[in-house]
Amino acid sequence: MTRHTLSLDLSPTEVRRVRWRRSTADLTALEPLDLPLWVACAWDLRPPGGLARQCDQRLDGALSRQVSSGRLGLAFGEVALVGAGQHLAGSHLLLLGLGAPGAFEPSQAGALGRDLADRLHKLGHTRYALEVPWLSEVSVPGASLVATDFVAAHVRRRLTLLGPAGALSVTWVLPETVHLARGRATRPGGRRRASLWPRRHHRARRVTFFRHRLKK
Repeated sequence: MTRHTLSLDLSPTEVRRVRWRRSTADLTALEPLDLPLWVACAWDLRPPGGLARQCDQRLDGALSRQVSSGRLGLAFGEVALVGAGQHLAGSHLLLLGLGAPGAFEPSQAGALGRDLADRLHKLGHTRYALEVPWLSEVSVPGASLVATDFVAAHVRRRLTLLGPAGALSVTWVLPETVHLARGRATRPGGRRRASLWPRRHHRARRVTFFRHRLKK
């Protein structure tokens, strides 16, 4: 089983403006959170996977039927708002299409995250669940880094649109095989995470302190 690490690649200032938690796509985990909106990122499959599949089952296959009839599209970047709150614990569902499975370019991740941020800003939601794409249905090398680019671009765009006083509350919908970490992602050939530095610095100060005591 492939395991991924999703690092929230944000600055300390950005981190202070974002409250987050994690959840799986299981509706029994999402429903108690009482969120107005769930965002499902779905490949163009019949039936869809991830959070979209869970919602499709709750809706007795209505999503699959609409996709098959062409009334609902899952092409890359296509967005559809499904008003089915009476069946989804009062939450609306926003479907974000990813196109054919595996058919994506890493450079598109940031653009997709920013575009979704613009749409959610127009809807006025600052509390929502967002399924992170590229981690659950297709296991490819570098998937966690692509997902990190998506998340960072989405959050930064949202905070920019909200202004200096704005804040977000996001529930990241992730498969159980994904570990959510605070800090910057470690890219091939890159530096270690900055979060290791304060620990080393603290250790160095303790050593200096004991040396001074020994000299006395």
